[in-house]
Order: sequence, then C-alpha cells, then structure tokens
Amino acid sequence: MFRESDIKSRKEEHKFWSLCFSTTNDAIYSGKLFESSSSGALKESWFHLTSHYLVKNKSNINGLSKRSLLIWKPVRPFVKNCHLYGFRIGYYDCYKEFYAESKEVFAEWLKFLSCIGIMQNIEEDFHFLKEIGKGNIGTIFLAEEINTHTKYTVKYIKSNKFDEYIINEINILRTLNHPNAVKLYKVYESDAGIYIVLDNLSETNLFQKIVDVKNFSEKDCLVFAKKIMEFLDYFNSLNIIHRDIKLENFAMSSNAGNTDFKLIDFSMATFDIITIILDVDRLAILHLRY
Repeated sequence: MFRESDIKSRKEEHKFWSLCFSTTNDAIYSGKLFESSSSGALKESWFHLTSHYLVKNKSNINGLSKRSLLIWKPVRPFVKNCHLYGFRIGYYDCYKEFYAESKEVFAEWLKFLSCIGIMQNIEEDFHFLKEIGKGNIGTIFLAEEINTHTKYTVKYIKSNKFDEYIINEINILRTLNHPNAVKLYKVYESDAGIYIVLDNLSETNLFQKIVDVKNFSEKDCLVFAKKIMEFLDYFNSLNIIHRDIKLENFAMSSNAGNTDFKLIDFSMATFDIITIILDVDRLAILHLRY
C-alpha cells in the first residue's frame, strides 16, 4: 500500500520525466549521477545530455527511457555538507536534484548544462567590469568570469520574465554557429533581470571603424562583402532573418583587421516561419509524388 508521500513523489516524477525511446546518438555529454529516491537515499544512474534533453539511461521492458526537456528550465548548483556537489533542475513545483561523485565531475556537468538551461546567481560566476553600450532592449557590459578570468560581453535585459521576444532572441543565438555571428555561452536569470553571456567583443563597430579609417582598400571591401554574403546565406539556410543589419551592429572582432567582425544584436531577428511552412508543404508534395 502506497503512502501519501509516495503518491506525491510519483506524480512529481511523472511531471519531470517523460517516456522516450532510448537513444544516445546525439549526446553531448554522458556520465554517472546520483538522485534522491522516494526513501531519501541516493540512487546511482547513468545519464546522457543532448542539446535539448537530459536522458536517464534505464530502459523498461518496452525499450523506453525517461527524459526531461531542459531548455528554459532553471539550473541551480549547490553544495551540501561541504562535500556533496549537486544541482537542482526545474521549478519550485516540479524539480529534481542530482549529485555528482566529485567536484570535478560536478564542474563538467555544469559546463554543459549551462549551455542548455537557465542559470542562476550570475554574480557568483562573473565580475561586471564596466558598461560598454546599449542595444535595442538591453544594456551591454564587459564582464570577467571569476574562475577562468576570461572576459565576456553580457547583455542585461531588465525584465522579470522571458517574453516571446527574449525567448526568440535566445533561441536564434543558440541556433547559430558561424565565425561572423556572435556566440551565446550562457543565460542567467535573477530578480533584477535576464543576462545573456556572449563573446567578448571589441567596443568598436563598423561605423566607428569607417570614421577612424576614412576609407578601406578595394581588397578589404571585397573580403568584407564576401563574408557578409556568406553569413547571410548561412542565415537563409536556417530560415533566420536578422531585420536590423546596420553598420552599428557589426562589432569589429579585432582592431588590427578591417574585415574581422561579428554580427550582433538579434533582438529583432526572427525565424522565417512562412519559408519553413512552405518547405514542409514541398516535402509533403514530394512524398505524395514519389
């Protein structure tokens, strides 16, 4: 006979996990973790982390495993009794706590989890050095990661929730992987707002560069134009429209090179839904035809 606490635990388990066919082909990290059982004891399991899910590698008789969608879920690291390193994933009414077998393993899990979930307490990880600019909906800071002393650009948005525009911007940034597009590293939330951790970018943009240099050589212009066409073609392949391409949104990656840049500020960018729908329709037509 189940106790009331057992029933509640099973309901929370059901809300956090969903069943899936076991697959680890797209795992970006795998390892052993411990999680609390209904009795309070720590139970060891093997987990796989993908770009979207945490998968518990324990198939049932039907060949199904459990997985939890991590995107947009808070990830809260903690240390208990000075030696238990763990993290909580989920919200106050639906979460799970996991523990690593060592501080080093804990750090590895956090490195990958921070690229997928929403981290907390940015002040514990970064020192804010100075304000370097303002975007369409946020303030830009130069910050230094405390553990590595690596410098990053942090976009701060004064908002107590992830609205559709912020979600859209983060989704697009997480999709991009191009040398001429700014790279997203982590996302944090706090009572003060939302923080998006990006590449450490030069404070000089293309407009300022033109003012300083006065003119570019024909060779530099050709190289620059070629790079722009290449990343626009890349965006097109992902059905992404930036919608705010201007001189001020080309951050120069290096003060030495006239053609080294990264496109920034994706607050107005969007996925081209019409094109995606048309592509699906074309696929459906091809399927019917062949």
